[in-house]
Amino acid sequence: MSEDRFIELILKDLSGNIHPDERTELQYFLNDADYLKRYKVYKMYWSRHDHNYINNEALFQKVKLRIDGMETEENGNFENEKRSGKFQWFFRWQNAAAVVIIVSSLFLLYQSTHPDNTLKSNAWRERITLRGSKASFILPDGSRISLNSDSKIRFPEFFTGHTREVYLSGEAFFDVKKDPAHPFIIHTGKMNVKVLGTAFNIKAYPNEPSSETTLIRGSVEVTLKDRPEDKVILKPTEKLIVNYSSPAGTLKGAGEPKSNISSNALTQITYMQKQDSVIVETSWVKNKLIFQDESLDEVCRSLERWYNINIHINNEELKSRRITVPFKDETINEALKALSTIEPFQYKIQGNSVYIY
Repeated sequence: MSEDRFIELILKDLSGNIHPDERTELQYFLNDADYLKRYKVYKMYWSRHDHNYINNEALFQKVKLRIDGMETEENGNFENEKRSGKFQWFFRWQNAAAVVIIVSSLFLLYQSTHPDNTLKSNAWRERITLRGSKASFILPDGSRISLNSDSKIRFPEFFTGHTREVYLSGEAFFDVKKDPAHPFIIHTGKMNVKVLGTAFNIKAYPNEPSSETTLIRGSVEVTLKDRPEDKVILKPTEKLIVNYSSPAGTLKGAGEPKSNISSNALTQITYMQKQDSVIVETSWVKNKLIFQDESLDEVCRSLERWYNINIHINNEELKSRRITVPFKDETINEALKALSTIEPFQYKIQGNSVYIY
């Protein structure tokens, strides 16, 4: 299986279609001297090939065996001092041509027998994090993404055209590589965020009544999908909150109205809040949870995703109680004890469920 994977990775690398994660995997192979030597042979001849369409799975296996055989033969040719320089050149040229055709054929065969693989220029990749897990990775353009728990992001294998567009459900921190000629656009369920190169956090869980965009540096333009004519430009340290449940609202910053928006959504700009030099909205990236004047209901939703549990609040009055508390490395039981100290309540843990009353 590792041999098949090695061939697959070098074909992607030589054709320029390798993903950053796969390049790391290839480098693991190349730490082995034998794999490195073989890679250099393939790379030497790749640029001289002439594609020949081959579509036969049996040949796929035969080609790989032939590659290994030719490498042995070529090593013998180099070490055989009895051959004249003319014949050494002939055999080396013959092996080179054969490797070129075989590697090229193998590449085309891989494409034809794997129609849904990521070598297709229009293929889309998807990263998903379950409750209780997070992920960090690099997009094809070099932008860095941290994906919070219970989230999903879709992005193309390669960015083409005049824009770089991805689709987010959940929460992610973006550190976008600057490229003014190709704006970066994040699509969520209710809003689109357009940037040129910046760092920011987006929280847009489909089952929550609001979405947030928090700008760390640079500049972003936010457009609500149901009102594309309304564009909000955020400055560093500003956070845009879009509440979907309220009938109307205004755009505010530092306590003062900025503009009026007539809509079925309440849109507000508030400033980021900091605690101990840690940005509250992006504390999760550093494995911390910081709640600043949030309702117990909101806190529990975050804890559900963080600890992969289900929390049931059986007292409606408790849901609206405001909470300010930081968490780091606490167990769910320790977190609940801290919360019950701030706002007295009783709780019970049964398996994967917590009952608050």
